[in-house]
Amino acid sequence: MRQVELNQAWAEGNFYPRWGTDLALGHGMPIFSYAPPLLYQATQLVHLTGLPLDESMKGVLVFGFALYSTGMFLFARRLYGAYPALVAAAVYVYAPYRLREAYIQGNYGQFMGLAFYPLVFWAFHGLVTTGQARYWFAAPLALAGLLFSHNISSMLFMPVFAAYLVILILLTAWQRRPAINPERDRGSPLSQIAVSFFRAAAAGLIGLGIAAIFWLPAFGERYDIKLEGITQGFFDFRENFIGLAELLSPPLPLDLAAINPEFPLGLGLPQLAGALGGLLALGVLAVWQWQGKSGAEGAAAPSAANPARTERVRFLEPLVNTAFFAAFLLLYGFLAVPASQVVWERVPLLDLTEFPWRMLGPAIFCAAVLSAAGFFVLATQISRTTEKATRYLNVALGISLFIVIALNGYYLYSSQFIPWGTPTPADAFAYEVRSGAIGTTSTGEFLPRWAEQHPQPDTLWPDYEASRLPQVLDPAMLPAGASAQTTAYLSEAIAIAIESPQPFRAVLRSLYWPGWQLYLNGRPLPFDITPDTGLIQATIPAGQHT
Repeated sequence: MRQVELNQAWAEGNFYPRWGTDLALGHGMPIFSYAPPLLYQATQLVHLTGLPLDESMKGVLVFGFALYSTGMFLFARRLYGAYPALVAAAVYVYAPYRLREAYIQGNYGQFMGLAFYPLVFWAFHGLVTTGQARYWFAAPLALAGLLFSHNISSMLFMPVFAAYLVILILLTAWQRRPAINPERDRGSPLSQIAVSFFRAAAAGLIGLGIAAIFWLPAFGERYDIKLEGITQGFFDFRENFIGLAELLSPPLPLDLAAINPEFPLGLGLPQLAGALGGLLALGVLAVWQWQGKSGAEGAAAPSAANPARTERVRFLEPLVNTAFFAAFLLLYGFLAVPASQVVWERVPLLDLTEFPWRMLGPAIFCAAVLSAAGFFVLATQISRTTEKATRYLNVALGISLFIVIALNGYYLYSSQFIPWGTPTPADAFAYEVRSGAIGTTSTGEFLPRWAEQHPQPDTLWPDYEASRLPQVLDPAMLPAGASAQTTAYLSEAIAIAIESPQPFRAVLRSLYWPGWQLYLNGRPLPFDITPDTGLIQATIPAGQHT
């Protein structure tokens, strides 16, 4: 239904609107100042091919699935190699939480946001460690893609991302010490840290700058909407923790006779197995690293004559990465269960997340990386012990991918999407009435704060039902012999033709928002705001006016 509004705006030539004129039961609201734009703008681009809006949005979701697997493959390959990366990609895509989002819940902004997690890590990892030109493009764009996709997913991402950059910068400087890697020595560790920090900070600032057209107004005008509604009642985080049994539950068959089948909020069995494999790999990597270190005491640079030192260098980065993602998997898993309530109550802004089960998003990301670590150790051991390593690796990879997909077969069911085609503003209006989702929001959280009362559907529904321009000026305010007719109803302008034999006080059925201007025959007209309803009102003199 938000797509309906963007589609209307594009038809007017307004490609980045702020206001949804037909939302809030025809009274308008600043939906596009707060709803991240990537999903809707991408859907609109697909719609240019001639597909209806609903199929266009599904096309964007197909592209989102491709981002999940491609991004995770690229990132895990940098850390552990190609075979482990394929396992990680499958674990990240085929997760109950992912398929629940796609087929049941339908929070597609969040769905798209989580697709950018591995892409951001891959791009910034490449930028910090190599500084190649392609990563200067990829890193800011990937970060901007996340910020353009989903607010809460961006907020949950930042702690693990910032911590990883710190670890990566320090690890990169350590690995480039002359004692370990003389051919890559480009200065002191401090200078290496400074260069890496500059790259990460510059790319991060560029990404923030690209996305500032969205997040800056959303953040700067956060007090102009009724955001407090998303932390109360059903949306209180205290009501939405996951029990430990559900978090660790095995795959469960769905009741396909239900329109919205009960869908478990668990990590998923492949994700749990991958995480366990990663934790076991952590111990093995620690042993291998210790053996390499103890066997290389007093040795010179890594070479064929010093295999122990070579092993020490080889396993240091996998060890650090595995330990890092294991720690954050435990952190995000903890934040999803009731035992973490005291943390939720004390950490600022965390309550805006609403649902602790959202922690499954970053937790599954960490589990996917850990699954790559587990397969990396398996592949390394196979390569050490047999001459037919490639054959055995292919078999192990095939079995792993089959198990990951098969264990999620329950959730790849024939979906029951509503065939919308390309809805109209009247469809959006009717949807709001049926669902009670005022302005396509859960609690009216994007309504201007001046609207203490929600708009009512009976005022403008007759016009929408008859497919005519809404009567914006309240006819009950017209004096005898006066008339008013809406002549234009656009995403950034509304025009009304008025004729009255005497002055009168007009109430416009449009919600006030900072920046609105009222003009009478092209000249600015003072106005004020009606109490409680938040509508615009002004005194109109006698005569004919626009």
